[in-house]
Amino acid sequence: MQVAAAFPVILEHLALPEYRADAILALNLLGDERAIPYLEPFLHDTTELAQPDERGATLRVCNLAQDAIRNIQAVSLRRRNASVKME
Repeated sequence: MQVAAAFPVILEHLALPEYRADAILALNLLGDERAIPYLEPFLHDTTELAQPDERGATLRVCNLAQDAIRNIQAVSLRRRNASVKME
């Protein structure tokens, strides 16, 4: 599946609590800036996830959303910087 085709499908899964964490992780991996407005509402979602993080700490949906937004912003900045260097 192409990234362009995957994006709207992943967004649909944000509405489903049982798939929300996976959808946020997928959006993080895509690194597409368009995802940020869809992730922002989850910055206050304190729903606990079934699996802890690598240190054993409790993860929440808001943690995943925050990490995804930070990563997407960093990827976007690197892309912009790379395109400026090419010019």
